[in-house]
Amino acid sequence: MGTIKTTNIETITGSGTLTIGQSGETISIPSGVTITNNGTQTGFGGTNSPRFLATKQTSSQSLSNGAWTKLTFDNEIYDIGSCYASDRFTVPSGEAGLYQFFTNCMFDNSLPTDTDYVVIAFHKNGASVGDNQSDFRNTGGGYSNSKFLAITLDLSVGDYVESYGVIGGSGTLSAANSSGDKQRTYFGGYKLIT
Repeated sequence: MGTIKTTNIETITGSGTLTIGQSGETISIPSGVTITNNGTQTGFGGTNSPRFLATKQTSSQSLSNGAWTKLTFDNEIYDIGSCYASDRFTVPSGEAGLYQFFTNCMFDNSLPTDTDYVVIAFHKNGASVGDNQSDFRNTGGGYSNSKFLAITLDLSVGDYVESYGVIGGSGTLSAANSSGDKQRTYFGGYKLIT
């Protein structure tokens, strides 16, 4: 077939939908061609959904000595896709893929001299899949600001992810709640565009 050369393509009425190609065909943009968008685009690029962010808002939470404690978050900042409930993210139907998760645990008291370590972790379907540990080895305590952890996971529909913490030694330590607009202990994630 031949080549159509023109400078402008519009509908006959000047409004409505202009269709290029049909089902089963591929529209090819040659190398070196630039597409400029001055209007509204839909269906391109993705939206990083589902996504959520929750914080510990009303009260601090004690971490257990030698036993994993599921961190709780009582304030949802957003939950796009209705994927977050009961301190857990669950992959909704049709949304399998790669996800980025992040969590932060800020401690609201000084480290006791008998606290050896602090660990935060992600658990997938009940099993640890990544953690971040600080060792203290009874060095006299001092203030521990926070622990941050991020991870990328390939998830199937129905898989769930939670945030956990644990301390070692005989001391006590608590995950701090937020103060005003400050987000101190939080848990969030989003689907990656692939």
